[in-house]
Amino acid sequence: MKLIFFVLFALFCVAPFHVQGRAEPSGGTRTAATISQAGTLWNVLGDTFGSSYKEEGDTICYWNDWRDRDRRAEIEGTWACRYSRPKKIIFGIVNGRWYCTKKRGTC
Repeated sequence: MKLIFFVLFALFCVAPFHVQGRAEPSGGTRTAATISQAGTLWNVLGDTFGSSYKEEGDTICYWNDWRDRDRRAEIEGTWACRYSRPKKIIFGIVNGRWYCTKKRGTC
């Protein structure tokens, strides 16, 4: 638990300064670049502590739930296209597994 708080604190302290030293984007401002960095940080945190289901393109993934993945693969008819991969959070720390299957017609 202490590690999570330390990592979050470090990210919030470092992210705004990460933009400094870079050339400003053409037509943009430093504020826009900082907001972009904050959005990226928010996406990382959302993936770290977010939902247990995600759908990206032709792939459907369930976090730590292989039974739901198998049910979905049976419905989609993509039983042969099931796989799993580790769910990596900040700094490559593994936090469970994503159990994924492809959508119908992409297998």
